[in-house]
Amino acid sequence: MQPPFDDNLKEIADSMGVALSLRFTLNEACLFLRCPASDLQHLVGQKEVLYIPVSQTEIQLLGYQLFQHLLNNVTGNLPQTPAKQSNDTQDRILRAHKVQHIVGVSRSTIWRMERKGQFPARLPMGTDNIGWLKSDIEAWIINHRQNRYNPTSTP
Repeated sequence: MQPPFDDNLKEIADSMGVALSLRFTLNEACLFLRCPASDLQHLVGQKEVLYIPVSQTEIQLLGYQLFQHLLNNVTGNLPQTPAKQSNDTQDRILRAHKVQHIVGVSRSTIWRMERKGQFPARLPMGTDNIGWLKSDIEAWIINHRQNRYNPTSTP
């Protein structure tokens, strides 16, 4: 049986470390798409994103459908043969232990900074896994260094 997604979509998702068969709750899907729940509920109501009813009040969305929607609305339709990118320019998801190593702080410190809005938002990657976009972490590091070495003076 052929999967409901093409090889191009699978290649992009694999490079980001996201399983296309992963099921997302509505809240997890909002975090993944970085949109408010009301927007996602509108997409579900318009049948632009399909879902699986779990109970009378709960739904789950499949990763490949979210990915397809995200890519179609951010980049237009996927090209038939996407240009290969080097690993250096390709954005990907970094797991928590890698982010801890890069940033040099503990997981609980990252969590506290994230709650205060001082660190990029995490992405759910399943029931027990989280990660961050590499580009978000790199931007945070640059911003953090600029603030450390060029603090704004307060009168």
